[in-house]
Amino acid sequence: MDRLNTYTCILLVFLLLNSCREPYYPVTDSMDNVIVVDGLVTNEPGMSYIRLLYKQVTPFRDLVALRNATVYIEDDHDNIYPFSFTGIKYYPSPSFRGIEGRKYTLYIETEDGDVFRSDPQLMVPAAKLEEVYPYRTVKEFLYDDDYGNPVREMVRGTQVFADLSGKGDEVLRFRTETTLLLLYNFYHWRIPDIDVYYRWKKLDMTGEAGINIPRFDGNYGQVTGHTLCFMPASKMYYGLDPEEYIYRKILIIRYYTLNDEAYRFHREAHRQMTSENKLFDPVVSQLPTNITCITDRGRPAVGFFEASPVRSETHMLVDQSYDNIFNFIRIEDLEHVPPRGSMLNEKPDFWQD
Repeated sequence: MDRLNTYTCILLVFLLLNSCREPYYPVTDSMDNVIVVDGLVTNEPGMSYIRLLYKQVTPFRDLVALRNATVYIEDDHDNIYPFSFTGIKYYPSPSFRGIEGRKYTLYIETEDGDVFRSDPQLMVPAAKLEEVYPYRTVKEFLYDDDYGNPVREMVRGTQVFADLSGKGDEVLRFRTETTLLLLYNFYHWRIPDIDVYYRWKKLDMTGEAGINIPRFDGNYGQVTGHTLCFMPASKMYYGLDPEEYIYRKILIIRYYTLNDEAYRFHREAHRQMTSENKLFDPVVSQLPTNITCITDRGRPAVGFFEASPVRSETHMLVDQSYDNIFNFIRIEDLEHVPPRGSMLNEKPDFWQD
């Protein structure tokens, strides 16, 4: 689930809880103009951004983009990096990249004179993806039917795991984002010729906890058996037509190495979004934030500013039953591939045979 959607759901519940008063002449604190911050600084050019929204009026769904703020970050070497608003986010210079070992602080200055500041965030050394491996299994899978209704059922497929290692003796904390690049074909018969359509689409597979919560309670720098995703075997779960055939399944894996504050935020966000209304489930007010208003301590802000190094790798599933081969092989980086497309009788340059 997108981080901004996480903030929205959690803050919505928070607002509802805070509006529960006597039915006559309720007295509630105004939650108008709450700043929602979704910020990320990485060590890769083009991947850092700041997204700002605020609740203008009731009801809460009226979230609007904060467009005219002055946004910049400062590192612990007194360097300042301005961000400019483009589209729906604020971006730094295209050449900007964070540096491991430095601390970064976010500043937001609004038109009405308020200044918001994050806590300094240390960019820790990046982890290393040691291995990606598949396992055939049957598990409960959630998908949308033809009418858009969520359905759960037991399906056959491939569970994908990964091993990661950190640097030194520091506790390894990370989160992952997994995208499936699905290569598939459609054949159109024109006797005596055949037209071959080479098609592809990208699907977000980060449906499970990207953060490895159960394994982060120990004091070690290696994590084995981290769950990346589950890939159903049948093409019906990928929205393909009966005449279309799956050719390759390719995973694009991003992994962010987290400092203690970022780990705590993602851990608590995941726990709250997966709670089942049990007695000791976490309450929404416990979600941490590292954003404060330094000009008006009473003005609330939610969200998180994160400084995490990121790495990306592309791995292709090789499934050849006749040779008893079932594994992943690392291939060239395919992050640049468009989200979807189709070519007639000509293979895209990234096609994998």
